[in-house]
Amino acid sequence: MTEKRYVIAIILFFITFILLLIITKYRAYTAFISAVIYVVFGALPINKIVGSVDWNALLIGAQCKSQ
Repeated sequence: MTEKRYVIAIILFFITFILLLIITKYRAYTAFISAVIYVVFGALPINKIVGSVDWNALLIGAQCKSQ
């Protein structure tokens, strides 16, 4: 990854973090859009998407929402 992509990834991380704190009602949308932007800018290669997902956290979150 080039240095420019690192800078974009860091900036996107901080923007995402701030939006997650401010717009709590739409956290899932914020996280999804941020993930898509990471892939579009090449900060996360397409072949590493499935391996980058924390499936345990997703399943725990889904279980908590259903109760």
